[in-house]
Amino acid sequence: MSIFGAKNFVKKIIFPENTHEQVYVVNLDNLSKELSFVKGLKPLGKWYITNGKHWICHSELSFEDFQGNFLNILGFSKEDAQSIEFTIDYLPFCEILGL
Repeated sequence: MSIFGAKNFVKKIIFPENTHEQVYVVNLDNLSKELSFVKGLKPLGKWYITNGKHWICHSELSFEDFQGNFLNILGFSKEDAQSIEFTIDYLPFCEILGL
């Protein structure tokens, strides 16, 4: 590994925001009905997972704006909206993994 490569590697370890992408996780475990992904959700960001009970999206929107837009697009009732949990997580960039 070159000196430049080693410096970049160390920089990525010291400054994790350079190694991970912030994503929003939509937890649908407590939702009483089955939910299918709709095209109206696509503009919210880059969706990594849109099936099952945990959907993952990277978005440039703030956390609050993402939540509000997600719920508005799907037209949830207040009861259904309370059963959906939104959290923030981080996914590693592929270049760190050598992929």
